[in-house]
Amino acid sequence: MGNLVNGVAHEIRNPITVIGGFAQRINNLSKNNAEIKKFTDIILGETVRLERLVRKVHEFSDVQSASLRPDNLNSVLERVLNRFRPTAYRQNVEIVASIDNDLPLIDMDPSQLVIALSNIFENALESIHDSGRIELNVKRMNDHSINILVKDTGSGIADDEIDSVYDPFVTSKTRGVGLGLTMVHQIITNHHGEIKIQSALSEGTTVTIVLPVGNKQDL
Repeated sequence: MGNLVNGVAHEIRNPITVIGGFAQRINNLSKNNAEIKKFTDIILGETVRLERLVRKVHEFSDVQSASLRPDNLNSVLERVLNRFRPTAYRQNVEIVASIDNDLPLIDMDPSQLVIALSNIFENALESIHDSGRIELNVKRMNDHSINILVKDTGSGIADDEIDSVYDPFVTSKTRGVGLGLTMVHQIITNHHGEIKIQSALSEGTTVTIVLPVGNKQDL
């Protein structure tokens, strides 16, 4: 199924690129024609949306399974923090991280956990308007698990939407495709972990992830 999805995504991406390229060319040639420019801007906007959808579908196909190996979670956390700190700074959002120094090795796919945490941080930043705060707390709970908590002061999620946040193609964002949290849930499942989302409108969202330490069969 993964090969089929990737093949279809590739075939769709090619004509999207052609359409976008010609639309951009028409746009450049019609700078003095406001009506044509308006229509080509719409086409360009839709090609960007379709390219984003194809990319997300491709990513979702790639995370249906994982190759787990013992690794250090700190490097994953540092990559995610370094990726989003510049954006947070521009949005006047404070990122506060509290990470235990003695985190044990866990069986994981580092690239997948980067994708999962990046989606969570991206959602948090998009939900915060003007200024706010994102907290990242990571600690070893006991000999068997590590707790990752991401808390934001964003707009929150309505009660009637919280149960469907993991459903594919369900989103309240105008520019989203509705696969971000679906991928997050799949990745955490791949790691034999658990995820819980608590949220309230105008108050923010808290995402809690619990990852096992050691092999699943040892727990």
